[in-house]
Amino acid sequence: MLGSAGMLIWGRTVFEDRLAGATFLLYWLVCFAFTFSAIFLALRDVAAVRRRAREDQRRLIERALAEAKPADERDAPDP
Repeated sequence: MLGSAGMLIWGRTVFEDRLAGATFLLYWLVCFAFTFSAIFLALRDVAAVRRRAREDQRRLIERALAEAKPADERDAPDP
């Protein structure tokens, strides 16, 4: 992400006069490639975090149900 941000700033300031024709196109294609790869990696990371959270929640529910006493084993209230 820093690479694409740096390329954006440098492309609009330092290299603005030097970029023309094919170099202009190639420079901005590389900038877009960095940007889209950062977006792709972020989306993949979000999916992994959601999957891990879902698995942890499922394990927690299974453990809670396994530790819970069945209704016939619970202490009956004294009359």
